[in-house]
Amino acid sequence: MEPPPYTETESDPTQLLRAAEHGDEGVVKLLLEKNIDPNGVDTKYGRTPLFWAVEQGHEGVVKLLLKRGGVDPNTADTEYGQTPLERAALQGHQRIVKLLLGQEDINLNTPGPKSLVTPLGQAVWAGHERVVELLLQRKDINPNIPGRKQSIKPLHWAALRGHVGVVKLLLERSDIDPNTTEARYGVTPLSLAALKGHGSVVGLLLEREDIDPNAVDKVYGRTPLWWAADDGYERVAELLLKREDVNPNTVDTKYNLTPLGRAAQKGHTGVVKVLLDRVDTNPNTAETKYGRTPLISAVHGGYAGIVELLLKREDINPNTTDTESGRTPLLWAVQQGYKGVAALLLKREDINPNMEDAMHGGTPVWWAALFGYVGIVESLLESKDLNPDIRGPTGQTALEVAASWNHARVVKILSQFKHSVPLPASKPSGRYQGSHGLSWLGCGARPEKAPPSVRACSAFEIIWYIGLLAIILVLILFPPSRNWRCAE
Repeated sequence: MEPPPYTETESDPTQLLRAAEHGDEGVVKLLLEKNIDPNGVDTKYGRTPLFWAVEQGHEGVVKLLLKRGGVDPNTADTEYGQTPLERAALQGHQRIVKLLLGQEDINLNTPGPKSLVTPLGQAVWAGHERVVELLLQRKDINPNIPGRKQSIKPLHWAALRGHVGVVKLLLERSDIDPNTTEARYGVTPLSLAALKGHGSVVGLLLEREDIDPNAVDKVYGRTPLWWAADDGYERVAELLLKREDVNPNTVDTKYNLTPLGRAAQKGHTGVVKVLLDRVDTNPNTAETKYGRTPLISAVHGGYAGIVELLLKREDINPNTTDTESGRTPLLWAVQQGYKGVAALLLKREDINPNMEDAMHGGTPVWWAALFGYVGIVESLLESKDLNPDIRGPTGQTALEVAASWNHARVVKILSQFKHSVPLPASKPSGRYQGSHGLSWLGCGARPEKAPPSVRACSAFEIIWYIGLLAIILVLILFPPSRNWRCAE
């Protein structure tokens, strides 16, 4: 970016602008001796010679201009609305900042007309520790002035961007409140550091005796621990949980999700582990949108490692159901086809393998038979309490629904199991019942080949049964909650 071209008039301030921009001290000195206006601005960017010299880091030119007298050190440009001090602080020109701070009329605490933050805020945002240190040495500096639009104070910026050294400098001041909140979302510096995973900054803030580690923001009601769990920052979660006064069970105000529920929902195994290491963590708190506990969320996502960690807790309830569809963790595992997760659940002695889907009906073994999940059916049959003869939403047993869908291997396995309901006289198969495989619903077989209990159905009845099964399959294969998002 350059000022407009030279003009032919030697007294034109453009000459001084160009010389200042290029750091030509000799020309600057000569022009100043000719009483060229040192505060003239270019018409394109509204920048003074001082601003151009600061922008390019020409310390010698800055010295000449400030020594001249009559130079306004606070004139902001029209493009960014920044003052020379703000620009120097943002770019980290330490020696130039020191020169500007030597001016009695320098403006420390007010941003330029378009600028978002003060000179201190600019230096903090960019992480220039030495510049921050220089600015904080001024007795008239106010380190708590927020930006114009974001309402973020310097400590918030330092925490958000992970500038450990800058955070340390700010916390050494007695007029800094570590629990200060920004105006728009009401988040503290600790929450900002946690949600970005800046472990070192979190550690520094937690060293303060007056820090509130459970402060919640005003929009979602989420604690620093919740934000750490959201993005899987294990180290940050561990630092927070070392404090006895950190509450691991605080729920957010939007979905009633605990940090454990969020970590389980997003598959953050490491965070789940450190949360469960706290004996006061409640593993059974359900969120309110779908009524899912951490275990159901982990099963729904197929996170076997998290499921295994949760099941190690004696106080976990493996039979709780969600409010969305009334399914247990085992039903979710079966209907999603997660063989390994289902096997983990079945290792629990207190698991109930016969609980039915409250919305659609059907036990885990019925659904496994419907979808032909051989491995899951085998695992379920090893459960001592299993009853495979409970009829599902179509009125069929697991064996019957497997036969109607031609799952030969499942039929063979279930046929070898001791049933409470007598098996049909003939071996069920698609060929036995007709090509469409729906005759175990009580219709559709050819009369001459059908057993006495089976009658021929009308075309209307066949269409009705096909529609019923299609609706059930669509609801199971594409549940409304498949792509749900809980947090924003």
